[in-house]
Amino acid sequence: MLIKQKNMSKYKIIIASAHPDDLALGMAMRVRKYADDGAEITAITATRGEYPDSPAGSHNEEKKSAKILGIKNLVNLSLPCAQLSDNLFTLRSEMEKIIKKVKPDIGYSIYPDQLHVDHKILSQQSLISYRSIPDVVYYKVSYIKGFIPNLFFFGNRRLLDIKIKALRCFTSEIKKSGTVDVKRIKSLSKFEHHNYLHHSGVKQIEFKMRALHGSLFTELFNIERLISF
Repeated sequence: MLIKQKNMSKYKIIIASAHPDDLALGMAMRVRKYADDGAEITAITATRGEYPDSPAGSHNEEKKSAKILGIKNLVNLSLPCAQLSDNLFTLRSEMEKIIKKVKPDIGYSIYPDQLHVDHKILSQQSLISYRSIPDVVYYKVSYIKGFIPNLFFFGNRRLLDIKIKALRCFTSEIKKSGTVDVKRIKSLSKFEHHNYLHHSGVKQIEFKMRALHGSLFTELFNIERLISF
């Protein structure tokens, strides 16, 4: 099936995250490609990622990362980390206000089957908030369960380098050996799609993409609904 390319200069993207590093971990290459194509990107983060060992959180690091990724509209709701279950109404209502103002064409959120309670709640509440958005897609972050991708984004070396640069902004996470493990992220970007695609299909994809870009790196997504084609 041939899909008509959208005019990205008029396209509006909204992305919901629980913590400042979620977006960069899950879909930094896809975000930067949207930005390069002229799309308007709004990122909503529920918390500042504050923990006992990093009480100030990582919002300043998030702002540096967002700039690298081309995100011009970054909103951090500053709700208490690990306490989103006590702030369901505030989380949902604040997201709905932003959605009403932005009127996005597509909404991204964290995949809902999660061991991390903040991730799970963010996903549930954003899906309710996204009820008026025609296209909704989940991205993959840590602590996920049962994730089966049905949408693959293939980026090039430049996009991977931008992703790594954006992730290196989160120095506090890197220092405490948290989820920002650059070596692991590079490896997953290069090889993870092999777990979900038949080897003959992978061979053809890699041949075509490398002919176009010289390299092939992947981010994985799961479609909740995609109806605008």
